[in-house]
Amino acid sequence: MSFSVDLLITGGIVHTGVDKGKPVDAVAVKNGRIAAVGRSQELGSLACRQKIELGGKILVPGFIDAHCHLSLFSILLNYLDCRLPLNADISRIVAM
Repeated sequence: MSFSVDLLITGGIVHTGVDKGKPVDAVAVKNGRIAAVGRSQELGSLACRQKIELGGKILVPGFIDAHCHLSLFSILLNYLDCRLPLNADISRIVAM
């Protein structure tokens, strides 16, 4: 391959979601999208701006847990977050 990517992730276990697909351990990302998946030996020579070595860790591309428990979330809207340094000044807490 001879194109350049923004991010190259290698050396891990990549779950692609494809049953009985060939095992892959590298992912190339360009413009925020997966451009290629394959073996580190295949993708490792790509020109990239950033490289992450997983060291055998697992990568699940595209997995986003975007659920929320609506009833708990709505209850929490009635509370004020007074943690520091989020609200470093007491006057900000009083104003809220």
